[in-house]
Amino acid sequence: MAKKCKVLDCRWFPADIPCEFAISGNEEEVLNIAVRHSVDSHGYRDTPELREQLRALLRDDRRKRAVYLLRDERRKEVA
Repeated sequence: MAKKCKVLDCRWFPADIPCEFAISGNEEEVLNIAVRHSVDSHGYRDTPELREQLRALLRDDRRKRAVYLLRDERRKEVA
């Protein structure tokens, strides 16, 4: 079974610096890149607490599912 795609948007995290960074992928890669972004761009420290806060903000990425549904609908129209 394929891993669910997750998304995290920097606008969901309370910060002093406005930021529109967003990423999607599997949970661990999104979390690791989000931590790196938080440290490099916003000055946070990589701590278990930061990782927990970011993990709590992860959401299912429904965009890929929408693409698959659209493809399925097109297949039905052609058939």
